[in-house]
Amino acid sequence: MPDPDSRELKSFDYESIASLPIEEHLSSLKESQSVMLAEQAMTALRTEKPDILLLTTCHAGPETKLLNLLNEQERARVIVVGCQHGFAQQWQVYWNNFCFNYLLVFGTHFANKAPEQFRQRVIVAGLPKLDAIAPNPACDFEADRRPILYAAFGWRAPQTYSTERIAETLAALGRVTGRQIVIKPHPEFRDAFSHLKQKFVFVDAGGPIVEEFARVSMVITTGSTVALEALAARVPVVVLPEQRGERYEDAGIVARSMDPTEILEIGSRQSEPQFRERLDSYLEMASGSRISDRAVRTANCLESLEAAEARSQWPIIVQ
Repeated sequence: MPDPDSRELKSFDYESIASLPIEEHLSSLKESQSVMLAEQAMTALRTEKPDILLLTTCHAGPETKLLNLLNEQERARVIVVGCQHGFAQQWQVYWNNFCFNYLLVFGTHFANKAPEQFRQRVIVAGLPKLDAIAPNPACDFEADRRPILYAAFGWRAPQTYSTERIAETLAALGRVTGRQIVIKPHPEFRDAFSHLKQKFVFVDAGGPIVEEFARVSMVITTGSTVALEALAARVPVVVLPEQRGERYEDAGIVARSMDPTEILEIGSRQSEPQFRERLDSYLEMASGSRISDRAVRTANCLESLEAAEARSQWPIIVQ
């Protein structure tokens, strides 16, 4: 429930067979609560008998408990499919709990890192939400006076790490460039940066971040999927070496330090044709495609899994 994406599910014209709200973040959910929610979900699943069970948070919370409740007959009938939850992941958790038929990942960048025993069951499906992002017109980075956006969408709650170092970097960027610094907090942690509201401008945490891309000259973030969204929008994006930001190293957009000069240099390089090609290739590896066909690819993937005789070909391994 704290995540606005959950509320958006209600806007789709799909039949809902059950709704089991989780009122708090998964990191603070007790195991007993996860088991209780999984048991409630099993009641709906046994009534509806789906062909595919798609788990979007397959590495944590009630979804992991749900798999433990499936009996042998149910496992033989339903195809259980897990999903990559975000860019920076604790992948060993997925491998240690690989109790589904298939795991869908964004791109080959992630599939290639799978252990050998799971590699044939790790499927590149793409990241469909990038299809909704229209590329922004190219602007002269040096002359662009629009604000700089900091998207505070790291891999863990901002309350668990110091934000002062990041605040100092953003303030320095504002002084060097003369551009306004805008902060968009993570929707689940809206108040984490509230102590900085006297220093910076804040935008609605619950609004779509893609709407902000057209208003800014550059995006700053950490180890977040926001960097992929910015790449799809063709907005200069720089990843700070914080919150697993180093995992974007292959894209060439990670700053080695918090120095504003280096951050601006990385942003400026992204208008160069050769560097732009590097970013497009990286986007394809990390999101399944460099064009807006990821939703179609994912739909085709799910249909292929359902049609295949994979239920007997790849037995489920429970560890």
